[in-house]
Amino acid sequence: MGTWRYVVSFDIHEESGEQSWEIRELYPSEDGKFGYTENSVKPFGNSLAELIWDLEHMHQECERDVLDLRGDEAKLVPVEQLLAELTSDDTSPLLPPDWTVPAELSTSAEGLPKIVCICGSTRFRDEMAEANRKLTLADCIVVAPAVFQHRGDAITVKQKQTLDELHLKKIDMADAIFVVDPGEYIGASTRREIGYAQSLAKPVFRLSALAGL
Repeated sequence: MGTWRYVVSFDIHEESGEQSWEIRELYPSEDGKFGYTENSVKPFGNSLAELIWDLEHMHQECERDVLDLRGDEAKLVPVEQLLAELTSDDTSPLLPPDWTVPAELSTSAEGLPKIVCICGSTRFRDEMAEANRKLTLADCIVVAPAVFQHRGDAITVKQKQTLDELHLKKIDMADAIFVVDPGEYIGASTRREIGYAQSLAKPVFRLSALAGL
């Protein structure tokens, strides 16, 4: 298991059926498995810098396996697996069964197609492919991730850093970004990309928001 770390936990209240997402502490146990805190934990620091550091570490854990507390024995499961399960079990899907490309993206500027950069966690490869298809059919030029680390593509730390910087250059080229965010899931890298696009005054469109279109 390695050393102590934070972990996102998930449970469903038996009576109300409400979902509960919390942060706990995860640590190795003597039997070679793992233990975790009974209660959720809050960020803490003896200074503002320490508090920010603690918050950042908690946020990073949203990218890692989730502690599933349902059932008799807690288990660690990939977050994309849990989100997919919740989507399939929900009578109201996390994403609309069909969605329409926003008119702002399908309207050409000065006779040229809009350039749209797809952003989002690489765990959503299939959803990105569908967004790419729809945007392309709407006469957009699409730039998107091509390496999907969360779906099995093996890359080095240096390559990951290079890809992150390359994606920011794709945002530089784009007229707008299109965020693929099933369940409104936004990881640390995607949040950085959204902030970067906003700093350049680039329009940001989120797939999860299209449920109301």
